[in-house]
This record gives sequence, structure tokens and C-alpha cells, in this order.
Amino acid sequence: MRVVSQILQSRRRNSSHSTKSRGSRLRIIAVVATALAMIIPTIASATVRTSIGPYEGPKGNGQHTLLVIGDSLTDGARAFGKLQTRLEKLPMWNKVIIDSRWGRRGPEGITVLRKHLEKNPNITAVVFALGTNDLLSRRHKTYPRELITAYNNEFGHIPTLWIDAQYSANHPDWNMRARRFSRVIANVSASRDMMHHASWFQNFQRTSPWYQFDGVHLSPRGYRMRADFIVKQVRVFGRTVVNSSTTTTAPETETTETTVPESTSSTDPSPPDTSDPNPSE
Repeated sequence: MRVVSQILQSRRRNSSHSTKSRGSRLRIIAVVATALAMIIPTIASATVRTSIGPYEGPKGNGQHTLLVIGDSLTDGARAFGKLQTRLEKLPMWNKVIIDSRWGRRGPEGITVLRKHLEKNPNITAVVFALGTNDLLSRRHKTYPRELITAYNNEFGHIPTLWIDAQYSANHPDWNMRARRFSRVIANVSASRDMMHHASWFQNFQRTSPWYQFDGVHLSPRGYRMRADFIVKQVRVFGRTVVNSSTTTTAPETETTETTVPESTSSTDPSPPDTSDPNPSE
């Protein structure tokens, strides 16, 4: 009986030790999983995300590929608003490419377009959804026109839809620059057949609760609203492009040769000093 009792006690001790070991392993797994959940989005946000839809050759309307160049706001619209899938369902193009990157600015977008055209000369329309990161630090009144001129000097012959910028009402200085940017896009596009304007600045409420705390990025609901806006504007843009595709237009160039320095930043810049040295427009 003494032997049996010793065996039973030994089994109980082993069982208790095994339970503690399993508990320790589970706690370690939980900690690792939590850490990965925090790290993976940060790593992903710093990478270039390119989504490419299927391609079947040119459509009967002469259109091939639509290229969307964007930043983290485009990432959000794609993730929460199914932007890629919804654009692919539009009947104007056979292929849709979305190339977006956290912190991307306008000059980098010009370089991105140049590289895409080297690989895929069948790009027949572009959505240029950049400027949000630029205006956080670019305070000069001339910057919007310099960026637009640099783009049009090289790609003015490609139908392009420009989507301007906006920030929450908590940043009136940033919104002043966004208003100027929107106004310049509208003025230049009015005299250029290949340049089109979709005003996010005019169509999204700056007092919207769908902004995140930084006044730049959006909540999931806000990103769905941005995706709705882009799809609607691209549909109108596409019809215009198709209707004018039978007319051959020579490349247009601005009269001013301007070079905009490229940004090498891979993340959104820190908010600048909120005082604007040029308060008048």
C-alpha cells in the first residue's frame, strides 16, 4: 500500500508540473502573438504595396491599363473600402494597378510613374492621389504649381485624374495649403484636356469624426468613404477618357521648366511648425 501511495503522489506532482509548463507555454505564445500583431502592421506600412489586376489586352474602346499612384490614404481605401476590386469592375480598363506607399510625396510619384511606363507602356490613364504628405511641410505658395508643372512637362499627354488633399479642422494651417493646392489643380486642369480634378478637399467634411487623432489619416469608416469617392470620380473620369480617346492630342508642355526635389522619406513626416510664414493667398 505504501508503494501504491508513493506512486499516486508522484503522478500528482508530475501532473501539477505539466499543467504549470503548459500554462507557461501558453503565456509565452500569447506574448509573442501580441508583439507580432504590433510589429507586422508597422513593417507593412513602410513597404510599397502594388496590386495588379488581370490583363486581357486592350478593350474595344482603346483603353489598356489604369495606374493609381497613392500614399497611406490609398492603402486605407484599398484595405477597408475594397478599392482594387471595385476599380477592376469598372468597364473602362482591362487592368488596374494600384501602387501606394506610406509617406509618399508628389515628386516620388512622378518617379514611380516613369518606372511603371518603362515596364508597361500600355498605361492609358493615371490617378495621381498625392499631395497630403507634401503639404505638411511644403509651405511655399509656388509649390503646388511647381509639382503640377513638373508632372505635365513629362506626362501631360497621359489622361490624369488629380485627387487633392484635406486635413481635419484641427489643422487650419494645413488646410490653407490644401485649399491652395486644390485651387491650382482646378485652374490648371481647366485649360488642359488631359488633366482632370477630383476635389477631396471640397467633398469631405473637415469636421468629420472619421479622422484619426493626427488629423491626416482616417478611421475604417473614413477609408470606406474615401474609396466610395475615388470609385465615383474614376468612373466619371473613365467615361471622359473613353469619349475623347478617338481624338489624337499632341503632348502638352508647361512654359516653365521646373524640377521638384524628391523626398526619400519612407514614413509620414512629423507635423511641422503650425505657423505659416505666408498666411495670405
